[in-house]
Amino acid sequence: MSSSNSRSVFICAACHGSGRSLTTGVECAVCRGRGVVAIQEPAIRCAYCKGVGRQGGLAELCGVCGGGGWVTAPADRETCSRCGGTGHSLEIDIPCVGCRGTGVVARKK
Repeated sequence: MSSSNSRSVFICAACHGSGRSLTTGVECAVCRGRGVVAIQEPAIRCAYCKGVGRQGGLAELCGVCGGGGWVTAPADRETCSRCGGTGHSLEIDIPCVGCRGTGVVARKK
């Protein structure tokens, strides 16, 4: 397996690793009850939700990381100049179009 296909395992942000929904107690839809999510490397904490997996209160899963709290980022990366690394559009509270909410972009060569 090449390094570009390697995946790392992180505690699911949506259920805090319990495998159960924090609101309903049923199997977590994000990790499917495993309590962990596998993210392709290199992985970083989601800038848009700050790694908590939720947006707009506790009910709505983050649209950037899907609730897992982690996203794949370019290996050779730099802070997104459009959002300053926050992952948020500066005009309205949506994911930044420059980095798609990750807060980083591929370094220009």
